Amino acid sequence: MNIWTIKEKKLVLVAYRPILALPGAVLFLALLLVVLLVETGYVTSVGYDIQHLERTKRNWERDNQLIVAEISSATSLNNIEREAKERLKMAVSESFLYVKVDKSRNSISIAAESPDRSGPLSSLER
Repeated sequence: MNIWTIKEKKLVLVAYRPILALPGAVLFLALLLVVLLVETGYVTSVGYDIQHLERTKRNWERDNQLIVAEISSATSLNNIEREAKERLKMAVSESFLYVKVDKSRNSISIAAESPDRSGPLSSLER
């Protein structure tokens, strides 16, 4: 195959040598394959990182759900009452006493209530 080139305003026929192009093509293909292998390795590494992060995310979500369930259990009224009785040694009151302070009239009213909470037993004004 021949290639025409212009040299000093003259057309010169330059001989094209395919034997010299073969090593260049082989080198180009080798570089292309190396780039392909590097990119494939990078994509694989990123894939493993993504799987690891997704597994970590699932573990955190599971732990979060366990903590939410534990908080719900700890804040239920039955558990609060049980803790108050057992750990704090509290007991249910026999009667209730309410004190209402009215600052505008400078008066205090006291009302006691029965254990069944049916209503005030007595009301005192002072």
